[in-house]
Amino acid sequence: MKLLPLLLLPLLLCAGCEDKETRPWYAPPDTSVPSRDPSKSAPGLIGTWELSNGAATWYAHFGKDGAWRISADRAGKQIHVYGSYSADDSSFQGSMTNPEAGSGSIAGYYNGRSLALDFYEAWASPPKHVSYTGKKL
Repeated sequence: MKLLPLLLLPLLLCAGCEDKETRPWYAPPDTSVPSRDPSKSAPGLIGTWELSNGAATWYAHFGKDGAWRISADRAGKQIHVYGSYSADDSSFQGSMTNPEAGSGSIAGYYNGRSLALDFYEAWASPPKHVSYTGKKL
């Protein structure tokens, strides 16, 4: 029995030791890019959208590679959240990472030049749901 704590010591010392990735905080992980190619399944979604919910205006950027991000600026440099997505000709869904708070998800619909986007913020207690509408720029 006296050996048990000594045997567990290496495990305890390594607890919390994680392999930190070297990518920038705003870059989506390579493993999260969906296998479905949005440039073929959802070409109308790709691009920049101006989002509003009456209280705030943000910019959503959907890439051809299945990555998305929300920024405070139209150029997409002041990134707040990001993730990966999959889409078809009218709807989309994906993962969301807020580097300062935690994870969540997105889901929405688009039609031509308009978009409805829902954020599900799992880090909030209780979890928070925020809706936005948008127009394509």
